[in-house]
Amino acid sequence: SEKSLFLSYDIGFFAEFFDSPKFCVSGELHYNIKGEDNKNGVQILAPDKMNPELYTYQFISNRFSYISLQLLPQWRFELNSSDKLYLFAGPKFDYRISNNNSDDPGGLKFPNSKIEFGFAAGIGNIIWELVYLELKYEHSFTNIYTIKYGNETYNRFNQSFILLMGVSLKKL
Repeated sequence: SEKSLFLSYDIGFFAEFFDSPKFCVSGELHYNIKGEDNKNGVQILAPDKMNPELYTYQFISNRFSYISLQLLPQWRFELNSSDKLYLFAGPKFDYRISNNNSDDPGGLKFPNSKIEFGFAAGIGNIIWELVYLELKYEHSFTNIYTIKYGNETYNRFNQSFILLMGVSLKKL
């Protein structure tokens, strides 16, 4: 399987429930972009729209926009009076709202309004009860799309490592 790396952005809001010094549950709502742009004119062999038994080369882009809901229990450890380290892991539900296809109108189309399930896990640090820093790993269990070449089936999944920074409105 081929892996690729790209920079993207993620913007969101979070709220903490059952908040205690050692534990809470963070509910997070994000808008994010995943995947890669087709800057190199990548084409794949796919069924022809007019003759499904024939295969033709079609342009493809793997860049998708999502609204993501994450429910992440956090286990907190106080390092000193100004720093709290926490570990988190939990489910995520990504709702695909759009995809960026090639400028070629013959490019492959992927349906929007698809829900993808997965999990998120990572480590974070709360500084002065104000700034949140997180290193997060996200993995999707459901595939973005499936392409068949004869007897072979290829599934595309999203996996991400993310560095996030947040500001708590409790202390502002």
